[in-house]
Amino acid sequence: MAHENPAGGAPLLQVAIAALISLTFLTPVLIAVLAERRGNHAVVGRLADEVGSRFGAPRWLALPSLTLFASLLSAGVGVYWDVPYHVDYGRDEGPLANPAHYLILFGLLGVFASGLLSAGLASDPLPRRTVRLRRDWRVPYGSVLITLSGAFALLGFPLDDVWHRFFGQDVTLWGPTHVLMVGGAVTAVLGAAVLAAEARQTGAHGRGMKALEFQYPLWWLLGVGAFLMEFDIGVPQFPMVSQVVILAVMGAWPLVWARSAFGPGGALLAAAAFLAARGVLMVLASDLAGRSPHHFPLIAGQ
Repeated sequence: MAHENPAGGAPLLQVAIAALISLTFLTPVLIAVLAERRGNHAVVGRLADEVGSRFGAPRWLALPSLTLFASLLSAGVGVYWDVPYHVDYGRDEGPLANPAHYLILFGLLGVFASGLLSAGLASDPLPRRTVRLRRDWRVPYGSVLITLSGAFALLGFPLDDVWHRFFGQDVTLWGPTHVLMVGGAVTAVLGAAVLAAEARQTGAHGRGMKALEFQYPLWWLLGVGAFLMEFDIGVPQFPMVSQVVILAVMGAWPLVWARSAFGPGGALLAAAAFLAARGVLMVLASDLAGRSPHHFPLIAGQ
């Protein structure tokens, strides 16, 4: 592993650029949400209705789910690229000095925006229980969970700079702000699952719903598996028992989830999809980017 002298936070210019990127990204989303709440069903509203009709799902589930999955893909590729980068080169000179950080930032912004979008699109039919934001605005619990998870994950980006200013640079995936970012993104998957369950209460059904729901165990496996990358690359910095515990969580919860949701063969199908996705990420991060290789995930042994 590369070694560098401890350093402080990022250059203020990079902090300002990251803030500007975030503002530019989120402003159109906020405008679309406000337009929806005022009854102006513009491009986003019509697109949500179209996607919802194709998936047989409410407008507040279908389109936000797709934007959430795209955001998780961006953040996932960024994380699986970023960790080997730091293993090879140590810390970088700021949040924007590493190209993988752009993918992570856009991904976390997208997770937060997906929750906002779902809340903004919330309209009848709604589940039995909702969160009342205003007299005429009730929001599914899943929308709130995705938004809060995205907010916590996104908060990890500026807090990471604060952490390094106070304590210097570290090279570990399990730093508190890194765990906040990865954990927030992973928790958003649970929010999406809650949102889908709420959509079922409104009568949503069909293959489109199944296609959306199948992705939840897959993203959960990929997200939790990201915590094990230091073990996968061969530079563990924490006790081996940590790997065993996380592998147990990966093998038990999402695979049982897949089996109960999709019947016999569901767990095997989810595991196969996970291994295929991990293979693609390994190629992107290791072979194409020329970074330290990921070893085959031990979850396959379960």
